[in-house]
Amino acid sequence: MRRTLPALVLLVLVGCVPAPDNDPPARPQPATDEPNSPTHAAVVFDGHLLCLGKGGETAAWDVKKWEYAKDVGKRFTLKGMVALETDGEKLWAADGGTLFRWSAKTNEWEKLATFDADKESVVAVVPVGGVAFVVFPSKVIDPVGKKTFNAPKSWRPLGGPPHRILATHGTDSMLWIGTGNGEWGGELFGLDSKTEKWVEGNGSGYVTGITHSEKAELIVSWSMSHFTAHTQIQIHKADGEVKTKHDRIEDKYFQRLAYSKHDEALYGIESDELVTIKDGKPTKVAKLQGDVLEREPNAMGAAPGIRDVIPVGQDGRSCPQEWRALVGPKGRRDAAEEAVTVTPGSPPR
Repeated sequence: MRRTLPALVLLVLVGCVPAPDNDPPARPQPATDEPNSPTHAAVVFDGHLLCLGKGGETAAWDVKKWEYAKDVGKRFTLKGMVALETDGEKLWAADGGTLFRWSAKTNEWEKLATFDADKESVVAVVPVGGVAFVVFPSKVIDPVGKKTFNAPKSWRPLGGPPHRILATHGTDSMLWIGTGNGEWGGELFGLDSKTEKWVEGNGSGYVTGITHSEKAELIVSWSMSHFTAHTQIQIHKADGEVKTKHDRIEDKYFQRLAYSKHDEALYGIESDELVTIKDGKPTKVAKLQGDVLEREPNAMGAAPGIRDVIPVGQDGRSCPQEWRALVGPKGRRDAAEEAVTVTPGSPPR
């Protein structure tokens, strides 16, 4: 059974260790008016999966019932919106020159501040300690604080700035950016919001995923696809230096890491599978259908094709008994992807 989503694959995991016995339960049928357009950003906020489409149009699904919520999507739609992000409590958006925040009181977007993009495109909005930063290929802007931080220079060929940014991540005090240029590799840059200084980290390949554990450990996947593939998980310190380097794995390619506090596990995508990762090694949870990789423009190989992996509770916030991982291929394509359900008693597929 296939369902049409806005370039999204839904994976519902009830518990975390599937057993190889019964068939999975029947999947919900899509509404006939569900949109089918490329997904430029995906977040879970206030119990709904919000998918940012072309021109700021937003589609929404109830993550508890997994029902298309057309009216909710219309409410969050913002003309010209190009970036959308949440820290779990607040929701931010940006167009080409304005930062917005969602108001729970008025149920509408409120303008926070303007910024000068200087002809650059917004890559992402990244919350850091409750403050939203806007990331560009050559700089990071704090629109509310009226501060601009020029991106560090790379020592690699084709490194930039402007940088080709493959991953962003925010913690309580750090904004992390992962870059990549195919066979030329990439770098990990971190902006300390308190000292307002940049730090740098390196690995084998380029950055394809960034997350952090409850121990405040920064976990980064370094991958490379050029004729052959390899991947490696590293734990970095706040200054960018490597704390733990797990074994490099040949013919594997990690992307889009996500740490789940509900089961204290690290999840990610490896090739066409959702996996858990322990000690740098993957264990299959479920097989994905559809395109999960894109063509790498700077190598004879692949680039990350998944938009995000989002661990979230059934109520849209947190639930130790059940969580949903929502992943979506990014890029400029329409895709009809198969929803995959994994429950205790159903085999991973």
